[in-house]
Amino acid sequence: MLDEQTEKHLYHARMQSWIALATGDDSRWQQADDEFKLMDGRLSALIANTADLDRLAKAKGLPQRIADLITANKTLWGLKGKNTVLDTPEAKAVATIMASGTRIDEAADPLAEAMKKAQPR
Repeated sequence: MLDEQTEKHLYHARMQSWIALATGDDSRWQQADDEFKLMDGRLSALIANTADLDRLAKAKGLPQRIADLITANKTLWGLKGKNTVLDTPEAKAVATIMASGTRIDEAADPLAEAMKKAQPR
């Protein structure tokens, strides 16, 4: 379960970065940074709880890769800019529909936590 949560935070960080690149919305860069921090914490916990030595060796290589990704993301953040096509009425209509992804996450996260608690130990 912890590995899925780590992957989810990485996915969200990357998604927020792409949205920020497309829209020029600085708040999305901050959301990406927040997700990277959450992912880093989950990754640390994942490494700490990995008993299999082969998996542990592979997992210990991930923090540097993640640090490189975070550095690249901050570089992109500093470039600023946006895609002006997103200002068209057609793109705004699509963006409204795509925003439903957040509502899906809002429902899925509590469900995932409830399922995690229900798993036998």
